[in-house]
Amino acid sequence: MGIKAIEKMQNITVRQAWTLLKEGALLVDVRDACVCQNLAFAIENQISLDKLLALAPEHLDANVKLIFANLDGNGKEQLTAYVKVLGTRDLYWLAGGLLQWRHEGFPVKGALIDRITEHGENSCRCFSCCGN
Repeated sequence: MGIKAIEKMQNITVRQAWTLLKEGALLVDVRDACVCQNLAFAIENQISLDKLLALAPEHLDANVKLIFANLDGNGKEQLTAYVKVLGTRDLYWLAGGLLQWRHEGFPVKGALIDRITEHGENSCRCFSCCGN
C-alpha cells in the first residue's frame, strides 16, 4: 500500500496549493522541527509530519486534504512509510517546496530569510539550519 499511496500523491504547483489551503487543506511540513523554525511557511493551517502522525485518527477530519512539502520539492518517495497510515484521503506534494513557494511571493518566516535574499535561494542548503 505504501508505494501505491505515494503514486496517488499528486504533484501540485504553489498556486494550486494556495487555492487548496484557502479551501481548508492542511500543509504538512516534512522537515525537522529545528529547520522549520528557521525557515518556514508563514501560514496558519500547517502541521509538522511528527505532530500529524502523533494525532489520533479521530482528531483529523478524513475529508481534509493534505499537502506535503519540504525545502525543495525533492524526496517524495521517502514518505512511503508515513503516507500509508493516512489511508485513502487526498494527498498532494508541493512541487518545488518552500523555495518555490517563496520564489512565487508567498509568505515565509524565519531567521534564514535574509540569508536567502542576500545569497540566493540555493544557498539555504549550505547553512546549518539547526545551528549557529
